[in-house]
Amino acid sequence: MSLKDQEFLYSVFRKEIKDRKIPLSLGKTCPVKCTFCYEMDHSYRKTFETPLTTQEHWDFIFKEIRSFPTRDSESWILGGNEYMEWTDLALHPKAMDWIEEFLEKTDKKITMFSVGYFDPERINRLAEKYPGRINFELSVKGLQSNRCWRFWMGRL
Repeated sequence: MSLKDQEFLYSVFRKEIKDRKIPLSLGKTCPVKCTFCYEMDHSYRKTFETPLTTQEHWDFIFKEIRSFPTRDSESWILGGNEYMEWTDLALHPKAMDWIEEFLEKTDKKITMFSVGYFDPERINRLAEKYPGRINFELSVKGLQSNRCWRFWMGRL
C-alpha cells in the first residue's frame, strides 16, 4: 500500500473513531448476503473501499481509541460504520482477539452488531470477565419482508 493510500485509509479510520466506531473491515462486500439486510444498497451514503484489517491497522486503530477519554454513558460500536461498508465483522478472523484486547486494555464499553457469527462461549466468557461492559445486538429477520429488526440483547 502506498503512503498516500495508507494516509487516506487512516483518515477514514479516524472519522469512524471520532464517531466512537471501531473500524474493522473484511476488505470486501459482506459475504453473508442476508435477504433482510438494509445495507445491500448503501448508495444513500458515501463509503470507501477498505482492505481487510491487518494487525498493523488494528495497532493504529487501538492506539487512536485509547487516546479518547472513557465516558460512562458511552459505548464503542463494532459494526454499523458510517464511512465503510457494513459487514458482519464477527467474520473477521481476528475480531474476537481484538475485542478481548479492547476489553482487557481499556475500561470502555462495547456494543457489537451481528447476525450471529460471534462464538457464544467466548462472548459469555468475556461477559463474565467484564460484567456490564458488553452490549450485543442481534439482527434477525422480522415479520415484514425486507426489514431487518434489531433486537436489543442487552448488557451481557
